[in-house]
Amino acid sequence: MSPSHSNDEAESTAGSTTHNQRLKRSKRGKYVSKACLECRRRKLKCSGEEPCQRCIRYGKECCFSEDHAAAEILRSMNRIGRPRMYGYPPTSGTPSQAGPSASAGPSGSSGMTGAATVALGSQTMGIMQGGNGLTLEERMERLEAKVEALAASRLAEQNGPDASGFQGDTAFEAAGNALKANLTSVKRQLGISLSPSTAPISSITSSGVDPSPTGSTSAADYTYIKRVESQSMPFPNAGEYARYIDFFFEDINPFHSCVSEPEFRARSERFLTRHDVDPADMPFFALNYIIFSCVDILQDVSCENQSKGQLPGWQWFLTADDLVGKRQVTGRGDLALLQFTVYEAFYLMHADKWNAAYNISGLACRLCFQNGLHQQSRYGPDCTPFYVHLRQRILWTAYYLDRRISLSCGRPYAMRDLDLDVNLPDWLDDKLIIPGRPVPPPAPEKSANVYLSAMVAYARLTGDVWDELFSARGAKESTPETILVLDNRIKQWYENMLPTFPLIPRMGEPTRRHLRQELLITTRFNYLRLLLRRRTLIAMNYDRATGQICGDLNVDTVNRLQAFVDELSSPSSFRYHMATTLGGAILFLATLLARYLSQIGLQDMQPIYAESFKTAVQMLRDLAEHLESARRILHNLQDIIHVIETLLSKSGLQGQEEYANFVPTNLDSLFAYGMLDFPAQITDGPGGDLFPSDAINSLDWV
Repeated sequence: MSPSHSNDEAESTAGSTTHNQRLKRSKRGKYVSKACLECRRRKLKCSGEEPCQRCIRYGKECCFSEDHAAAEILRSMNRIGRPRMYGYPPTSGTPSQAGPSASAGPSGSSGMTGAATVALGSQTMGIMQGGNGLTLEERMERLEAKVEALAASRLAEQNGPDASGFQGDTAFEAAGNALKANLTSVKRQLGISLSPSTAPISSITSSGVDPSPTGSTSAADYTYIKRVESQSMPFPNAGEYARYIDFFFEDINPFHSCVSEPEFRARSERFLTRHDVDPADMPFFALNYIIFSCVDILQDVSCENQSKGQLPGWQWFLTADDLVGKRQVTGRGDLALLQFTVYEAFYLMHADKWNAAYNISGLACRLCFQNGLHQQSRYGPDCTPFYVHLRQRILWTAYYLDRRISLSCGRPYAMRDLDLDVNLPDWLDDKLIIPGRPVPPPAPEKSANVYLSAMVAYARLTGDVWDELFSARGAKESTPETILVLDNRIKQWYENMLPTFPLIPRMGEPTRRHLRQELLITTRFNYLRLLLRRRTLIAMNYDRATGQICGDLNVDTVNRLQAFVDELSSPSSFRYHMATTLGGAILFLATLLARYLSQIGLQDMQPIYAESFKTAVQMLRDLAEHLESARRILHNLQDIIHVIETLLSKSGLQGQEEYANFVPTNLDSLFAYGMLDFPAQITDGPGGDLFPSDAINSLDWV
């Protein structure tokens, strides 16, 4: 090839390249004059539309601001938080450690460095001195509002029913906290009054949250006012906090009495005066959050959260669980850690997360062992009478809850009587038991420990039922005589021993708590006796004696519940027991009404059973308008309810054959909760149990 030809080709190639470059430059993307705050924060190109394409694609909240001061602050926050947000190593000039302000928080994220905080404060002051026609007060309010909106957006992104944790964008959050602190300082320098969000907790007013007992609130409704190292945590204002705690000690704690009201309130008063949470107070801080979650799930009257797929109190629950962290595994903490674990199981039980409730109740028992609560002789001479009493209450509450949840799940219980050497707590008035003061005299009519003592005796009987009838060995060796012996033992205790417990005051009018506690014990003993015969009833091969015993127990239960019909719409823990007890009565009465009772000589009882069945179904339907668990039970029983209602509408049926025409041949498959043969419901394969979901496949029988 000649040199001249080569030069021509080179010139041609160069010209083509230059032409392509011009084309690329001419196709440059559209220039936009503004960008949303999210794209500015992430330093990404924005499409300039509202909302922009990037925010639409990633589901972000898109907002624009012409306030250059806000943009400058956000850029500073992004620059300071970048190493933690994206996992990059610290940039030059950003110390990896800077004293307490840079210590790691619960999520493992470090806080802002002291130098960065000072720099941000100085920069904030400089920007505020500028102006674009607004007063300083207006500019401060606008900037605070933007930061709060973005922080709330970050929190909302992390909160949901399936969230594995309650951790937001800690880098953005830490910078936001530093900004708020510096804004407060700037306001003081400029002589501007502080806003309520920067004032002490006692002066914070309700932020539009319904303070009534039926108001359902969540973590996203509150101002960030509690600091845990580098994190700010949502916490109720003074009015909402009082509502939560009052409901807890009025409705929940008397039935699971492991928290001392005077000690809790005294500790809360000291706790509420500080914005920063001491690491030693972390279990108590978490106990507060789990109390909030329990109250929310019991007060959810409208059930709006369930319609959105969110459990009431779930955000509080995740926050509490995150605060405790590994303390539950290691056992590091005070008695508040054990109290927290008991109420964590309580919440999961009411949330229909029974597998998790079973695990947590077992953990509560192991923590009691680990902290020596199971042997009173190990309490030591330094344990005051107050703490001896409190330890007894915690131990026996965990014992009762363990037996209740374990039998409902059809699994072995964790705390055995042979391992316990602890007295039952005295029947004292909880409001008068104060640390450092002499123990008051017994006051059975005001003590929640009367109910606790009765439930401990009941829990021991449930352990006998499990060991002799449903355990691996009991399922193989039990006989009809075993059922008779157990039934006689339960009946004898109920008729002879229970009357010695002053559940109803012998003098004066009983309170609503007294009446509820008596009903709870009576119906649970009824169902423990029914539990012994459940296989026989569902198999439809019971005799006259068995049918009459079960019929009488169920009619008695429905009649007792009917006296509380006015409480169906009132938020309380009692409604949950009403729902499960009504569901059990419907199931057992259906086994009687689906059979031609003349065969076993119970035809005269059929109208009584039918009336009780109709009453129970109507009460459950009314309760389902207010309670998620009632709706779940009603849905599971709808097929058998339809069959029985059809039978009852056919008056004048004569003979077994005519009656059988309206009873499906697959009737046993319509009983939603199957047989109570727990070992048969557990598989050996990787699938675990045969429960269709985390919700239990049997009613809360106990």
